[in-house]
Amino acid sequence: MVLQHGYDVIALDLMMPRIDGFGVVKYLIEHNPELLEKVIVMTAFGPQALTKVCPPVSRFIEKPFNVDRLLAEAAECVGSDAER
Repeated sequence: MVLQHGYDVIALDLMMPRIDGFGVVKYLIEHNPELLEKVIVMTAFGPQALTKVCPPVSRFIEKPFNVDRLLAEAAECVGSDAER
């Protein structure tokens, strides 16, 4: 789906069934790296979990998260698209 559709924001949990968030980020690095700036990683594991995917992913929200923070991060993703 990532290759077939344009996305303004990708909210990505690291722990998902079948393919985890780390696998999604790896796929994006290999096939669509420009989408990495649209990824917001959400996890209960804390910032240390990003050591596997950093620096490609710069937006991180620790769970449980505040919806207003998620919306603000999403607005930044959309805003970065408008700035190009």
